[in-house]
Amino acid sequence: DEQCGINDDDDDDASTRHSHYLIFNTHLDHRGENSRLESCALIKSLVYNISVDRYKNAFPVFLTGDFNAAKYSNVHRCFVNDSTEASVTTMKDALHGSRVFAPWESLQLQFTYHAFRGLQMSTWYMRSAQFVFYGFSQTVVKWLRHRVFGGVCCMGPSLYSQLYRRREYGPRAGLHHLDWILYNTEGNDKINAVQYFEVVAYHHVVKNQTQREWQWSLKWLLHDRIVDKTIYPSDHFPVIAGFTLQ
Repeated sequence: DEQCGINDDDDDDASTRHSHYLIFNTHLDHRGENSRLESCALIKSLVYNISVDRYKNAFPVFLTGDFNAAKYSNVHRCFVNDSTEASVTTMKDALHGSRVFAPWESLQLQFTYHAFRGLQMSTWYMRSAQFVFYGFSQTVVKWLRHRVFGGVCCMGPSLYSQLYRRREYGPRAGLHHLDWILYNTEGNDKINAVQYFEVVAYHHVVKNQTQREWQWSLKWLLHDRIVDKTIYPSDHFPVIAGFTLQ
């Protein structure tokens, strides 16, 4: 499920090329790790064929999408690590290069998938669960999801790697981001800087008169009082980034 777009017109004059760019969008398989890795190789080759072979590195390149894998996983390394192959494109992560991450600290979210729970995923118990889920996704969780749910989703790095990357990048680690904005400057200098990156935690608060009566319980304390007050348009938060182009 790959898409590509270019804001092109019939004018190829060099003076107007600064307004042209290539945007690729994808949505990787949510169950199979091998499928995601094979998709990575295919996408990198496709981006190279279009951006280099066809357009001779004339335009900045952006790759966005729901990758269904956490940062620093095998899939993330496939996209951002330098490749020995000459006919593929290596990308950079916009979050890591951004000058500003979110307008304030409380929105420097380390996750984008929230299963319609929204900002409840920022609570200490849900953050702990995410660290464990991704930290052991190659072992216990992988076996459990395969046995119980018939598939494996959202593979991630080890628990040690998560803590190391958090120390390395600070709030820009984006440890449990499944939605990325990648870009490429290989062979051109069309992108000056990544000005900002943000996880858009949009939600609609339900009016008091439409809420049902709350009942004191463990489920109410940990789930209902937070989740049922809000409506989310998606089970993923969108991500946005601002770039300065040549």
